[in-house]
Amino acid sequence: MTAHSELRLLPWAGPDGKPCYLSTDDDSSHLSRLADTTESIQLGLASDLVTRALVL
Repeated sequence: MTAHSELRLLPWAGPDGKPCYLSTDDDSSHLSRLADTTESIQLGLASDLVTRALVL
């Protein structure tokens, strides 16, 4: 198994609400790409939220 420091924290929780981690050597795997896309969407939404909050 990969050392904990080499695990990638995924941008979603598991069914029990605990963090999910990915252990892979392939940054272009389907799950890695899905995590990248999800993180990008979450960061975009967060940016929009901060912009709207500043207006208020």
